[in-house]
Amino acid sequence: MDSTERFSDRVEDYVRYRPTYPVAILSILQVGTDRIVADIGSGTGISTELFLRNNNRVYAVEPNAAMRKKRKSCSVSTPDLFPSMGRRRRRGFPIPPST
Repeated sequence: MDSTERFSDRVEDYVRYRPTYPVAILSILQVGTDRIVADIGSGTGISTELFLRNNNRVYAVEPNAAMRKKRKSCSVSTPDLFPSMGRRRRRGFPIPPST
């Protein structure tokens, strides 16, 4: 199975049981307001919503179509969300293959 499809048949369970992140994670990650954030592997948008509520511009990248579809129902409506599908190699992110 392609690793990008791993959660396709479990999206509803993921949404139901995956905990949200505490707001304190923003200070731990040193994400100030009005920053640009790349949420790689954004899934259903748990961290995406947190970043958007922090007034960040978010590039949310998720290769799994079922997860992206759930993220589209994100409760935060904003022009600062830039959803994207694909994988690192196809998007051209400067991330070494070993990471």
